[in-house]
Amino acid sequence: MKKIGVILLVLSIILTAIILARNTESGPYFLDEQFSEIVDYIPKKDKSNKRISEVNVDWHLDHSLRTINRICEALERSNPNEFKSNFSWSRIFVFTSAIIPRGVAQSPKSVIPPKVILTDSLYLQIEEAKENLKKLKL
Repeated sequence: MKKIGVILLVLSIILTAIILARNTESGPYFLDEQFSEIVDYIPKKDKSNKRISEVNVDWHLDHSLRTINRICEALERSNPNEFKSNFSWSRIFVFTSAIIPRGVAQSPKSVIPPKVILTDSLYLQIEEAKENLKKLKL
C-alpha cells in the first residue's frame, strides 16, 4: 500500500512539473508566433479537407481568433476574488496532455463564425487579439 502512495506522489509531482513547464510563456507578445501562422493560412482560407473537418480553413481561423478575443474580454471582466475552485478530471486531462478531445464540447454562439467570412475581418480580429492581450498586462 505504501508503494502505491509513493508512486502516486511521484506521478503527481511529475504532472505538476509538466504543467508548470508548459505554462511559462507570458506577456502581450506570447502568441505572436501563432498569429504569424494564422496570417500565413489566410491565403489558403477557402481550402478544406473533409477527412479532417467539414468546414474550410477560414472557419477555423475565424473561430480561433473569436475564441482568443472572447477569452480576453472575459478575463478583463472577471474578479479573482469571486473564483471558486472545483475538481474536474477532464480539466486535469486537458491541461496535462495538451489534447482537447474532438466532438466533446460545444462552442458558445459568440465564437461561432458567420456563414461568410471576409479576409479583412480575419486581419482585423488578429489586431483586436493583439490589443486585447496588451490590455491584460500578462
